[in-house]
Formats: sequence, structure tokens, C-alpha cells
Amino acid sequence: MWDDDDLITWVSDELPRPLRDILARFAPPNIPEITVEQGWWPLVVRLGDRLTAVDPDYRVRRVAPQDGRLHFELAAPLRTASLASAVLAAEDESARTCEVCGRPGRWRGPSKLYTVLCDEDASPL
Repeated sequence: MWDDDDLITWVSDELPRPLRDILARFAPPNIPEITVEQGWWPLVVRLGDRLTAVDPDYRVRRVAPQDGRLHFELAAPLRTASLASAVLAAEDESARTCEVCGRPGRWRGPSKLYTVLCDEDASPL
């Protein structure tokens, strides 16, 4: 089992196994890519686990940041309230989670380019 620190500190040219499993769920013709920073990887993995528990055949269209939040789009319309609830909970959690390190964070940035960062990752070098 992967813990959050394993994912956040992952160093490799390949994605860790739990994220590769999610990539395998991308429905054609969508490009299988996860474009969120490592601080959100644990959110994505937990969401994938929750979705699998509700619908083992779920398919993904997109996993990306959007307006300072995780955007996890399923390929088919959300068929159950449980799927919708799981996606919404992960997206809500992302709005309070630093994209870089996974610690508590808040929205930062200019009006059209929001990101969620903790104080440490937001401070200039």
C-alpha cells in the first residue's frame, strides 16, 4: 500500500503504480495523462480507490488542475450519487491542499492562474 509521503516524494521517470493504474482507465480518444503536481497525487489515488469500490469499470476523460482545483472528469456521465460525491469531495479537498507538498494550502496567484500552495511553497526563494 502506498502512503501519501511515498507519492509526494516519488522520484522517477515513470509514474508510481497507483497513478499508472488510473492512466489505464482513460477512455479513448482521451490522452492518458495526469497533469497535477505531486502534492495532489494522494488525492487522485484515494479518489481512484473510492471510484473503483463503487464502479470497478469507471473510465476517465481528464485529470488536471483547473481554476486552482483538481478536475477529475469521468468519461461517462456520473451514474450514481456515490461517484459524484467521491469526485466532488476530492475536488473540494484539493482547494485546501498544497499542489507541491500536500500540506494545507490556499489559493494563490493572479486572477486567471490560480494555484493552491502552503506558505512555505508560496514564498519566493
